[in-house]
Amino acid sequence: MDQDYQQGSLRILIVEDNQDHQHLLLLALINQRPNADVRVVSSGSEFLSCIQRESFDCVVVDFNLPDFRANELVHEAAEHLKTTPVVIVSTSKEQSTVIDCFRSGVVDFVPKDQAMNSDALWRSAEHAIGDSKRRCEERREQDRRERHLANLAETDQLTGLNNRRYFERCLEEERWVNDRRKHMSIALIDIDHFKQINDTFGHNAGDETLRQIADFLLTQVSGSDIVIRWGGEEILVLRRSVSLAECMEWAERLRDRIAHRTVQWEDQAINISVSIGLHQVPVDELNLDAIDKVDRAMYLAKCWGRNRVCTWPMAEIDHRLNDLAKRKDLSPEQRFEQILSDILPRLGSTQREHLTSHAEQVSEMARQIARVLQLNSQTEQQVALAGRMHDIGKCMIPESLLAKPTRYSLMERAIVAQHAEYGANIAKRLGFDETIVRMIREHHQRFDGTCNRADLSELHTGSRVLCVTDALVTMMTHRSYQPARSLIDALQELRREKGHQFDPDVVEAAHFIESLFRLAA
Repeated sequence: MDQDYQQGSLRILIVEDNQDHQHLLLLALINQRPNADVRVVSSGSEFLSCIQRESFDCVVVDFNLPDFRANELVHEAAEHLKTTPVVIVSTSKEQSTVIDCFRSGVVDFVPKDQAMNSDALWRSAEHAIGDSKRRCEERREQDRRERHLANLAETDQLTGLNNRRYFERCLEEERWVNDRRKHMSIALIDIDHFKQINDTFGHNAGDETLRQIADFLLTQVSGSDIVIRWGGEEILVLRRSVSLAECMEWAERLRDRIAHRTVQWEDQAINISVSIGLHQVPVDELNLDAIDKVDRAMYLAKCWGRNRVCTWPMAEIDHRLNDLAKRKDLSPEQRFEQILSDILPRLGSTQREHLTSHAEQVSEMARQIARVLQLNSQTEQQVALAGRMHDIGKCMIPESLLAKPTRYSLMERAIVAQHAEYGANIAKRLGFDETIVRMIREHHQRFDGTCNRADLSELHTGSRVLCVTDALVTMMTHRSYQPARSLIDALQELRREKGHQFDPDVVEAAHFIESLFRLAA
């Protein structure tokens, strides 16, 4: 018997309508356990009301009550008597009465004369309480064992993370359907060149790499996020996030931090990096199809050189580019118009503006500046075409980030800056020549080279033209983060940055284009 039982802090309820019998039954219990808390009620209705509000260690019930027979009462109160033992007392000793009582689920039957005049009632109650407590403890222990086994079945033994079975159970139980945040971001993280780690350092080193990546990931997520070892060297993270842009920033920061870490194995340091695929879905669309999409985004990150983040929208566009690349009947310009036609309906208003009206203005202005600079006709045509395409990479930047009305963080700025490389990649796959691809890649590089361009010898003339025209059109266009400037203010800003951000010759050429005044008007 547990400590509370030994100290007598027991609660027993007597259900008896005869006042004399109430008193005698009460004395029978108190005489044996003076500190017991014994309550008395006079009818089955009072008992039902009482048992719904309070809990007891044991209930003693007279078989014949004014409004119930004991077996009927026990059945009526079964929901509230789940772990509470019931002892029946009765003046009747007929076998049918006893059988009816035990069939109803009571633990003992005591003739009333014995219950009132000896310790029989107490011994029966004591045994019933002890047996009930043992059975409760056995059930709790069984529950603990089952929970432990369930946790083992849903836990990856190497990393301690949840495993795929856990995710599948959550889907079956529709765990996230009622999530008030409505959207969930999915990140699939794959360790780059993991086979090479195993081949070079051994499988134990590979296991240690997985463990350390898993441990580090747990420090980069919130308590409501879920981290799952998906298989092999892949780890799935389910995050509650407000936008794909927010999750992309988190993923880029995670990727960068992992790239600057090493795994210590024996006396060697293992350099590691990860490729990350991202997708965002409404919580009621979180399923295996969504995981397949994020897997394809991760595969794209691998194909694009590893140690990078790609999203499902990027993977969709990449798939369409692959299809267009097979169309030998189309010119590069026709492929560009086709991809633009395909993606514009799925883009946000800011993305569409960058890829259409803004790009058209930059293209025309770049053509005119090329003429002022007396570039040859081929270069003029290439500059105009590159201007038309220079922002195509922004179809792969989340709309919510491009439309952000406040200042970018350093990481957000780095994400947006990737659009030039994305655009160059798109142009190359559409079949454009290397000169146009280079112009698109370089169009945000500074003239003075203070930006990182270690892989570039010198900016192409067309790139310098695009840099100026893109800045000028942007300054003269109203955006969520800045009002439109006048032509005079925009030209003054160009001159302030002449020789630094912008090529001085291109800046001076911009002042001689009459169409600028028509644009301002």
